[in-house]
Amino acid sequence: RKPTRKPTRKPTRKPTSSDTCTKRCAVINFEGFAKGTYIRDEYFARYGLKIRAFGRDGSGYTPDNAARIFDTSDPGKEPDGDPDLYHKTEGNVLIIQESNKATPDDNSKGGVIDLWFSQKVDFYDVGLMDIDNEADKIEVFFENGAKQDYNYALTADGALQTVKIRKSTVRKVRIHLKASGAVTKFNFCIRCFSRRLAMKNQNLQSGFEILPGLQENEDKIFKHLPPVGEDYSRSAMLRNAASSFYDMFVAKEDLSAYMPEDAPAFKANKLRKQAHKSKK
Repeated sequence: RKPTRKPTRKPTRKPTSSDTCTKRCAVINFEGFAKGTYIRDEYFARYGLKIRAFGRDGSGYTPDNAARIFDTSDPGKEPDGDPDLYHKTEGNVLIIQESNKATPDDNSKGGVIDLWFSQKVDFYDVGLMDIDNEADKIEVFFENGAKQDYNYALTADGALQTVKIRKSTVRKVRIHLKASGAVTKFNFCIRCFSRRLAMKNQNLQSGFEILPGLQENEDKIFKHLPPVGEDYSRSAMLRNAASSFYDMFVAKEDLSAYMPEDAPAFKANKLRKQAHKSKK
């Protein structure tokens, strides 16, 4: 352990950890995943990154809003696969799955793929593939609430393109696909990567799995999560996340308004609030 950054008024019983701030960069290109994998939160939790996929007008198949891995070297054949996404060297790309079947196949009606960051990042570019029907845009959302659009081009079957963003303090990127298409990569840096904040985010991700309905309100609840240690097992993080959420509901802020009434925590939250009031 390292000493504290500033002198404390009283001696600490044990040496405290200095949560050092370092720059961390990543190029996410989806290599290393098996063909057909649905991308879950835990795969990129170490970056404070969540990926969500939504088919246009209720189309597509996105279990728990998960996008899917497509191997461009093995695209399959119609009607199950998509030969348009064949590429000799590109490897894995990310798609919105069209239907519930074993073979990966991008959704002909398109949709959106969201990239959510728990910390503000410097975001550089997005790679796209097979935008051969209709072009659209990429929306970039910033820490201060502002938004900026970036249009991309119509291309030929299987063609690649890179959309340059090069903006700082980015919190969310929304990739619109009007028809079939795929994301090949994206590139970002976290200027001040905090291990404690990353663990806090990983704790939050685990909590989402057992307390559904909170995903869309991360910004409202993220600041309330207590710091956690670095040596947590997955089961321990789940227990700690549940406890943290419940304690937060009672002591910090009533967040039940952000949850559907059938969410497991909704009734528990209500009961705990009543118990808390009765003790006063």
